[in-house]
Amino acid sequence: MELIVSDIVLLVISGLVVLANGFVCGLVITRKKLRTYTNGFVVSLAVSDILSGGIFMPTSVLIPESRINGHIAMVVIASSTLNLSAVAFERYLAVVRPLAYKITIQNSFIRLVCAVWSVATVMSILPVIWDAKSNLLVHKIYLSCAVVLFLVVPLIFIFFVYSFIFMRLRRHGRILRNLQATRTRLDEARRSRRESKTVKLFFTILAVFGACWIPVIYMTFVVVAERFDLIPLYLPVVSHFSIMVSSFVNPFLYTFMKQDFRQEVTSLFFCKLFRRDSGESREATGSIVLYTKACTPYGGNEENV
Repeated sequence: MELIVSDIVLLVISGLVVLANGFVCGLVITRKKLRTYTNGFVVSLAVSDILSGGIFMPTSVLIPESRINGHIAMVVIASSTLNLSAVAFERYLAVVRPLAYKITIQNSFIRLVCAVWSVATVMSILPVIWDAKSNLLVHKIYLSCAVVLFLVVPLIFIFFVYSFIFMRLRRHGRILRNLQATRTRLDEARRSRRESKTVKLFFTILAVFGACWIPVIYMTFVVVAERFDLIPLYLPVVSHFSIMVSSFVNPFLYTFMKQDFRQEVTSLFFCKLFRRDSGESREATGSIVLYTKACTPYGGNEENV
C-alpha cells in the first residue's frame, strides 16, 4: 500500500496525540495535587483521545476497509461527549450545589466513568448484530440516532449547562463586589474567578470539539440519505485532520488554561532545570576542588595556580 503525504502527516499527528494525552494521564497519576474529580474526567477524556490517535486513525489510514474503524469511531465519539457531559455535571454541582458537591461526586464519580465507557462500548458493538451492513435500514437508523444522541444532543446540553453556570458565577461575582470586603468574601471571590476560568476552559474544549466534528456529522447524514455526490473528494481527509486536531489541542488547553495543570507543568519543568543546574554546579565545584588539591605544594604544581 502506498502512503500519500496526507496519510504520513496524519500518522505523525496520531503519534503526537498519544504522547500529549499520555503526558496528561501521567501528570494526574503522579502529581497528588492534580488528583481531583474534575481531572479524573479529564483523564477519561484523554483516554478517548488516545484511542482516537492510537487506534482509530492508524487503522483508518493503513486499513481503510477495516470494519473496526466504525466501532472505534463510535467509542471515541460516545466516550468523548459523555465525558464532557460528566464534567459539565460535576462543574454544575461544584458551582450551583457546593454543599452537596462532595458527597454527591464521591458517590457518583466511579459510576459515571463506568457508565460512560459501558455505553460507549455497547454502542460500538451494537452493529455486530446486523453485521454492520451500511445498506440496511437498521444501520441507517443506528447512525442517525448515534449522531443525534452522542453529538448533537450532548453538545447542546453542555452548552446550556455551562451558560447557566457562567451566568450564575457572574451574578455571584457582582454580589460579592457590592458587599464589604472580608477574608471569607475575598476567598469566595477568588474561588468564583477560578471556577469561571475552569468553565471557560471546558467551553473552549466544547467549541473545538463541536467545530472539529462538523464534517463527520455532515458526512454521516449524507451517507444515510445515500447522496454520496454531496461529499467533496477532499472532505474525508479534512474530517480526519479535524478529528486529530480535536484530540491534539486538548492537552495544550489543559496545560495553558487550567491553573492546576499549568502550575504542575511549570513546577515540573523548573524542578528538572534546577536539578540540572545544581548538578552542573556540583560537578564544577568538585572539579575546582580536585584541581586545587592537585595544585598544592604536595601536588608539585603550585606555580600554575
